[in-house]
Amino acid sequence: MTDKAIISDYTYRTLASQRANCGDMPVFILPDDLQHLFRPTTRKTNDRFHVDSLAVLAKKEAEFRDFLSEAKKRKIEIVSREDNKTFIVNGNCENIVKWWKDARRNGVAKIGAKISSDAKKAITKAAVEKIRDRWPLPSNQWPTSTLLAEADLSLNTVKSVLGPRPIVQYNYRTMHGRQIKQVEMSDAPREEMDFCGLYVFKIERNVYKIGVSGDARRRFKDISQYHKKQMKVEKLFTMDIEKAYAVESEVHNRLRKYLAHEYKGREIFRVSLETIKRAVKRAITTVTTRPTYE
Repeated sequence: MTDKAIISDYTYRTLASQRANCGDMPVFILPDDLQHLFRPTTRKTNDRFHVDSLAVLAKKEAEFRDFLSEAKKRKIEIVSREDNKTFIVNGNCENIVKWWKDARRNGVAKIGAKISSDAKKAITKAAVEKIRDRWPLPSNQWPTSTLLAEADLSLNTVKSVLGPRPIVQYNYRTMHGRQIKQVEMSDAPREEMDFCGLYVFKIERNVYKIGVSGDARRRFKDISQYHKKQMKVEKLFTMDIEKAYAVESEVHNRLRKYLAHEYKGREIFRVSLETIKRAVKRAITTVTTRPTYE
């Protein structure tokens, strides 16, 4: 039995996707190679045709019956991957014609679904483009409800294309240099500051920001681009500024594999609070000198 693969553009399947399933078999493309499939031969072995679907063999029923007529002369076997079935063409072909009709109907339905899906995606894309440039801007300037009403889309649809707005807003500020302000520290903390050391902010579940501050509660006011309602100061580690900077650097090194890259911030980690506490505890016991900062 000689195995041959047949592909065509009669269905929604691309030629490339069909060819990928052919393995090492010789490939024949319809209708151009039809004459080569049934050329006269003196070989006594029969052929076995492999197709992704019976629908690739013909567009019209009359053409498919002509194909079966030629195949019947050689008792050809047709293997359909879609149906997981082998058809032996050596007698009444009405059963194979029925399977072919079903395959054509399924193919047409999928083509229609794809066309409908593509049209819907195009409409959605055009609507999203109306608000793309304003999605990263502050919500007090452009409320989310206003943008959704203008685009006439649901929040989930817009999020699937542009991303969650709090994160997009934060990334936008980072890209444009409006990062979270760092408190300028001297060797001795200023008198009005009631806290000095390392702070841990909870941004969302298992996402934390770690940094050094003279007043962590004041720093909390400066990061309204996060999920304000969910944020809180989770942990404060009081120590002198010199040691706090050294501990911060050591903690970041220990937790760098947990960086939350979607926030584009080196101080933000997707990790449990217990892991942070352990990292800080170990850093405090190992750090003795302040690292050099350019």
